[in-house]
Amino acid sequence: MSLREAWAEAGSSEDRLRLRYAGEEACVPGHRFGGVRDHWLFHYVLDGKGSVRIGGRTIPCVRGGGFVFFPGQEHEYRASREEPWRYAWIGFEGSLAAGALASAGVDRDRPCFRAPYSPELAALFRRAVEELSARGPSASLAADGVLRLILARLPAVLGFVIPAPGRQHGAVSYASAARRFMEEHFVRPLAVSDVARFVGLDREYLSSLFKAETGTTMKAYLTELRMERARILLAEGRLTVAQVAGSVGYREYAVFERAFKAATGTAPRSRS
Repeated sequence: MSLREAWAEAGSSEDRLRLRYAGEEACVPGHRFGGVRDHWLFHYVLDGKGSVRIGGRTIPCVRGGGFVFFPGQEHEYRASREEPWRYAWIGFEGSLAAGALASAGVDRDRPCFRAPYSPELAALFRRAVEELSARGPSASLAADGVLRLILARLPAVLGFVIPAPGRQHGAVSYASAARRFMEEHFVRPLAVSDVARFVGLDREYLSSLFKAETGTTMKAYLTELRMERARILLAEGRLTVAQVAGSVGYREYAVFERAFKAATGTAPRSRS
């Protein structure tokens, strides 16, 4: 899908996250469950241990770790017979889910993680249960808010560790986080250094990871986002060219005009 098509789709769809259910359980020894879901299912291990089987792999998981099953992903998980786990879980859906998880380094190919136990994350899972059991017109809104807090705190809980030389683990999540940040913030003045500061990496190191994954530079990607949006706004004809420049993150019209000419070969013109 091109950036222009993505913008058109974004204009007709709703970016959202919805918490469907939540719970907590102390499992009996050897307890197992498997299947396929039509939504995301996130387990956080509060105590004990067990294992997850997914994609032909069996992955051990202990206190502080967790695992996320993606929609349509076949899975099985089993509690240890010696130290069965106690975990909390949330089931959720929404167009923002995959991106939020990717920002923490969790994706379909890497659905399990290990990390030090986080009382904050455990408390948020329990709060999700409380909010879902509440009644009133704002109950679902509060529950969805807790879901957003869980996903927002996940990167900090897991921590981003710069991969050792020659290893690629984590590179995709860094680049994904950078891409998502630019897509959400390019409408304001934004520099590559701001992206690096958000992701928490040295600018040059992040630039190398981004180029390796996407084949382009962060500056070029940011400019492409802005130019695609500018073309759409100019075609709509509701704004002056100067207003379009400000709407896609340029403080100075002359800088926008040069960038637009370089990208399209023509000067920016509104149909108004």
